[in-house]
Parts: sequence; C-alpha cells; structure tokens
Amino acid sequence: MEERQTRLAAFDQAAESVTHDREHSYGSPRRSFARIAQMWTAILDVDVTPHDVALCMAALKLSRLCTDNDHLDSWVDLVGYARCGVLLGPTYETTNDNSY
Repeated sequence: MEERQTRLAAFDQAAESVTHDREHSYGSPRRSFARIAQMWTAILDVDVTPHDVALCMAALKLSRLCTDNDHLDSWVDLVGYARCGVLLGPTYETTNDNSY
C-alpha cells in the first residue's frame, strides 16, 4: 500500500507541474497548439485545430501506454494534454434549448 501511495503522490505532483513547466519552456498552450495546428495543416493538407492537436497528442500517449501501462511519465503527459485541451476553451456554441 505504501508503494501505491508513493507512486500516486509522485503522479499528483508531476501532473500538477507538467503544464506549468511546459508553459515556461514552450509558451502558452493556446499559442503552442495553434502553431502546431498550423504546421500539421500544412503537412497533412487538412484543417487541424488546436483541439485536434490536444486530442492527437493524448492518443499518442494512450498508444504508448498500450505498450507499457506502468510508465508513469506517459500517464502524467496524458493528463497534461487533457489539461491543455481544457485550457484551449470550448469549441462549441452554447444554446439555451439544450439541443444538439
């Protein structure tokens, strides 16, 4: 049980700091993911949004976890990409009638 708590504490600490550390190194998620989206749009010749970047990077981490589901850094990065997706803001228009 103690090893599990230690591992969870390490995960929580890393997950809390991951976006702060990355922002210091690479700039804000909004600016960084917009730049990546522009590059991927040019390379793939399809429209890629910053949210697409967050989803694709999360998918990359999920794929890696399929190979090694005990790799703590991949779990932390997955949380970081999910957090970046949230920080990018909503991509939908709000309606009052709850229709989809």
